[in-house]
Amino acid sequence: MNYIQKLSVLAFAFICFVASSATAQVGHINSQVVFADMATTKSAQSQLESESKRLSEELGNREKALQQKIEGAKQRAVNMTANEIKALEAEVQKEAVSIDNDSKKYQMDLINKEQELLKPAVDKFQGAIEAVAKENGYKFILDSSVLLYSEPSSDVTSKVKAKLN
Repeated sequence: MNYIQKLSVLAFAFICFVASSATAQVGHINSQVVFADMATTKSAQSQLESESKRLSEELGNREKALQQKIEGAKQRAVNMTANEIKALEAEVQKEAVSIDNDSKKYQMDLINKEQELLKPAVDKFQGAIEAVAKENGYKFILDSSVLLYSEPSSDVTSKVKAKLN
């Protein structure tokens, strides 16, 4: 196919798409606001914050204890043999690596916990959007953040909020 034929086929496909979607009803929702206002989301966020704080305190305490150990070793270093210093350095290094590894593990644990806690909220949110779409004849519901312009009548945020409550 030459360039003109390809361009013609592409233009025809685009016109068909526009014509078919012109009759499709499209709605939009401010999903960030609705999702953040859900009770299940707030509960999950509260649990995550609590767990994050607990893990941060635990790591902080371990780092503080390691720092105190280092400070104590510096004061005793003048009375220590070379082998004792090497052994202490190895011990400090091992604990620092352990803290770093645990920090990475805790971050992954928090990500997994977040997914676990938010799954019911996501499912409920998706169900409400689907119900509003079916009840009101919408073929598409988009997030408001991707729109440059829309008619106020196409905003289904309040309908989804009502469905969630």
